[in-house]
Amino acid sequence: MLRKLKQWWFLRRIEQSAKATINNHRGFSAKGWDVTPTLAFEPRQHIADAVQTWLHAELPYTATPYGIADYKVTLGYAHMDGAKRTYLGQEPLPRFERKEAIEAIEAIHAHIMAADWTTMPTLTTLEVYLLSYGDVLKPFFDAEAKR
Repeated sequence: MLRKLKQWWFLRRIEQSAKATINNHRGFSAKGWDVTPTLAFEPRQHIADAVQTWLHAELPYTATPYGIADYKVTLGYAHMDGAKRTYLGQEPLPRFERKEAIEAIEAIHAHIMAADWTTMPTLTTLEVYLLSYGDVLKPFFDAEAKR
């Protein structure tokens, strides 16, 4: 019973630390690109290439404390009307490790190329979010090391 309580408390502290890190706008990167639901092949290819380049540029700057080198990419869809943003949905993609980054980013490129955006006729912005589990968990592990 005591072991389960300690495990629950440990997981609760991890969760609270991760939420605080994300609320402080740390542990993730985001960028947006202008798109349309009926984007032709060449402009879509250009956006997929830009997303791929951006992801490759972001990964080297992420933390990998205690060997935690896992990432999650989520595609977000929005309609921008000036400064007003209307959320249309999101699409979480499979989690991957740093050693699988090249293959995972190529799969994300292929996914963007094959995506059917015609179901979102008001789509104007593709948002890409990169979550680094290492960066999110690093403050927790740093605090634990000082305890």
